[in-house]
Amino acid sequence: MASTIKVDTIQSTTSNVFFQNSAGTEYARFDSSGNLGIGTSSPSAPATIKGRSVDGQAIRLLPPAATSTFTAIQWTDDPVTEEYSAILGDTSKNLIFRSGAIERMRIDPSGNVGIGNTSPSYPLHVQTSNTTNPAGYFYNTSAASNSPALIARGGANNADAARIIIAQDYDGNEEFGISGSGQLRLNAGFGSAGLGFVCRAWVNFNGTGTVAIKASGNVSSIADLGGTGAYTVNITTAMPDTNYACAMSTKGSSGAGTPAIALEHAALTARTTTSVSLYVIALNGATPDADTVEVMIFR
Repeated sequence: MASTIKVDTIQSTTSNVFFQNSAGTEYARFDSSGNLGIGTSSPSAPATIKGRSVDGQAIRLLPPAATSTFTAIQWTDDPVTEEYSAILGDTSKNLIFRSGAIERMRIDPSGNVGIGNTSPSYPLHVQTSNTTNPAGYFYNTSAASNSPALIARGGANNADAARIIIAQDYDGNEEFGISGSGQLRLNAGFGSAGLGFVCRAWVNFNGTGTVAIKASGNVSSIADLGGTGAYTVNITTAMPDTNYACAMSTKGSSGAGTPAIALEHAALTARTTTSVSLYVIALNGATPDADTVEVMIFR
């Protein structure tokens, strides 16, 4: 018996048009709302397509011939100008996304995604020739704390030579990088990128009268040790060890009458990972208070 098309009116206000084979197996139907269902008798959208098996294809699109590029899906919201968006495929197995005639993105056979680049070399390859806007922009609009805009995570065994992040100049030379072990690498005008070391804590304080911090970074407080010209700098976030380098300077000493210097002294409290003590010593041997003392810690 040949396959048939059967029209079944369930009731006067609800009609379905469905397609069966000779055994009564339904393949497709239009429901009373005009929704088309293929592989399902309950379409929930204007077109609902369901595969026949767990790993079966729901839709398979074939080009009319072995052409280099063919349009798989195309749609427009303006029937007058017929401006459209489209998803295309080609014989090289690229999946191409277009807006009008302009390619906006593609996924190549290896899974690399190219935006502004038709031959992506990386899992995500973004490129632009815009003179004012960057190739990428990450912005977390959350008002909550700890809301990162971008996370870069390296491999499990990245060493100093590996980079988690690399910033290059136009010719591809490294200008800035963060190594797999957390080291900072930068060019900074030296001709090539090398290890860079940042100031881990610093403070500018007034050591006369009641000691007061003028400005600081990673320093919680200054303690006046009681005698003139002796102070302790307390660090907010501890250093990893006590092998840091500490630079000190001073100016405007009180009561010395001669220039003075600031230096760490063995007679004071020994340095720890969270504090370092210093003297202000004048060239005449006095230990005066100073209205400006500067301390910088590198590690």
